Parts: sequence; structure tokens; C-alpha cells
Amino acid sequence: MKTDHYTYRVTWSAEDGEHAGLCVEFPSLSWLAATPEAALAGIRKMVRDVVRDMKTSGEPIPAHWPRSATAAHSGCASRRTCIVRWPWKQPSKA
Repeated sequence: MKTDHYTYRVTWSAEDGEHAGLCVEFPSLSWLAATPEAALAGIRKMVRDVVRDMKTSGEPIPAHWPRSATAAHSGCASRRTCIVRWPWKQPSKA
């Protein structure tokens, strides 16, 4: 499984005073760093390591979130949280 297909996010953590790298498919993981780039690199490496360990131990590995709203909706019954992504359209000027 390719871990670069997962959904990553970097946000500022005021509590920690650092940037936090997050992965939607692994909500219990995070990586703190001084820069957004380092936070992203850190969480991506952590996810790669965790997926490798899960493969070795035979644990089920989360699939990446689907990109279409229909596909995302179809998986909602088996997830605690349902995320539906809609294509963003710029509002037209009146």
C-alpha cells in the first residue's frame, strides 16, 4: 500500500507552540515540528513506519479516503466519522 495516497494535514498547535502533522486515516498519530514542511515530512515517515509494522504483524491497514463524494458516502456505514468532499467552485460575481 502506498502511504502517499493518504490524506495529510499540517496545522498550528497553539498548545504545543509548533506545527502538527496529521493523517486522516491514522487519527491517533501526529508529528510536531518547528516548520510546516518538517511536520509533514515527520508524519509521512511515521505513517510509512506504522504501515510497515502493520504489514509485518498482519494487521489490517486502513485504505485511503476516496476522492469522490459518492465513494466517500458509500463507506460511511463502516466509519465513525463520515467525510464527504465536494468539488469547490468559486462563487460567481453578481
